Amino acid sequence: MKRLDAIAVYCVVTMAISGAFAQPTTSPMSDEDRHYAEYKSFKAIRDAAVDVLNRNDQWGRTVKAYVATNDTSGYMIAAKYAWLMDRPAMAIGLLEEVSTKHGSEPEPAALGTGATLDVVCNSWIASIARQSGDVHRARTACATLLTKLKDDPGSAARFRMILLYRAELEFSVCDDVESATASLREAAQKKLPDDASYREVNEMFQNWATFEELKIQGKQNDADAAMKPTRFKRENIGLLGIDQLTFMGIFAEPRTGMYDDPGKVLASKDIALVMEGNSEIDRTLVRLTLASDYQHRKDYMAAGKLYAAVFQDHTFFSPEAGLMMAACQSLAGQAADVEATLKKVEERFPAYNEECKRVGNELKTTNP
Repeated sequence: MKRLDAIAVYCVVTMAISGAFAQPTTSPMSDEDRHYAEYKSFKAIRDAAVDVLNRNDQWGRTVKAYVATNDTSGYMIAAKYAWLMDRPAMAIGLLEEVSTKHGSEPEPAALGTGATLDVVCNSWIASIARQSGDVHRARTACATLLTKLKDDPGSAARFRMILLYRAELEFSVCDDVESATASLREAAQKKLPDDASYREVNEMFQNWATFEELKIQGKQNDADAAMKPTRFKRENIGLLGIDQLTFMGIFAEPRTGMYDDPGKVLASKDIALVMEGNSEIDRTLVRLTLASDYQHRKDYMAAGKLYAAVFQDHTFFSPEAGLMMAACQSLAGQAADVEATLKKVEERFPAYNEECKRVGNELKTTNP
């Protein structure tokens, strides 16, 4: 089973999917990442990363060493380094070479997305091109991905995610409302197998695409009003973020140890690039993923700040982030803040009225 499409069943088999995610591709976190929760200068983080890896041409020697291995894992790692060091053309060139020569082969095992190399390489290229402002190449990579995933039933969820990315690109970068709308409507209609384990994910994509279509039409209030609680489990949103960001190459670690020193700085740059980039989807998923990690480590203050940032934005995950922020406030002993947060969620998303009451009562019971 491909990992992004594992989201279609982890509402039913959460423990099994959690095990699948326990690989080296989990988000690289450290105490230094508290910097992100405060939203200080991401540019400063990125510049610091570049400075460290530029010393004595360390990054260049690293890229050459991995390319010299003459295997696909080496090329993927070299491409990742080049990407993070602001050499997008070099990174894309390496990925295109891998895709051309080894496209039908499975990806390096440590990536764990379950896709072939041509799919993985094009997903990385789509991210690199978007981040570097190469709109034509980003469009081409998305089109290639959609062609390769379209007739694969096991990639139905991933196919719809790429449609959401393409719609975002067409609207926010190219100002092409018609093309963006077409992609969103296709994402809303494309269905996964009709059984209980997939219904929650089908519902999520349909609601997400509908929300985005109203949003690009300038109907933000209507989009908010139309939002209703999904059956997609709230605690699995962080896993969705990890999986999608890994597939797009952002949290990808082709070989264990890539994020060790000095690679720890690469994790900083990964996040900095996303937060400075033009993809709201990526920014939202990064915040949710980091927040989930903080919450798991019982750092409820840091998690709450990240959930608050998502809630304050106008994204599909904003109401869910508001409820998760309330949960963190409750766990941090901030009862008054919980009530205020739930009231704000109700005001912005009226269809969440009953869910807010349910969550409020549940929090009072579990964290009196």
